[in-house]
Amino acid sequence: MCTLSFSSRAVDFVNLMSYDFQMYNPSYPFTAHHSPLFSRNSDNRMIYYLNGAWAAAFWEARGMPRKKIMLGIPTHAHSYHLHSPQLHSIDAPALGPGIGKGKLTYPQVCRFLKAGATQIFDVSTKVPFAYFGHNWVAYDNEHSVSFKVSLIPVLKNMLV
Repeated sequence: MCTLSFSSRAVDFVNLMSYDFQMYNPSYPFTAHHSPLFSRNSDNRMIYYLNGAWAAAFWEARGMPRKKIMLGIPTHAHSYHLHSPQLHSIDAPALGPGIGKGKLTYPQVCRFLKAGATQIFDVSTKVPFAYFGHNWVAYDNEHSVSFKVSLIPVLKNMLV
């Protein structure tokens, strides 16, 4: 196993990019959240590892002190074009990137929500998504960010 002990002595902290884990990909044409804090029990073997908590634990297990790991929180979103408006959960079939060519700013997400999108908070991953017609958007909101920040005592400095 690779260790990071030399690196941990050479840096004051590590900014861990804990977003953009997933976006539309023709080889996996299904909706997914780009910044889940945790995995879902139903996640397949590869996707199981694509979350912030696992990424932080990976670095810590290889010698990076927990106090030096800073877990990033995104302010952007990813969108998908749904195959069918009736299939709109996580892992719903997607035909390609959605509105904004697959990427949205937070103000664009707010406009999407105000237009009448249905909002869902996924309790296992601790992040929201929304859908309206053929569009599906994965984003972070005040609730998911506050949930991630509330875990600071548990994760001890792993969130920024």
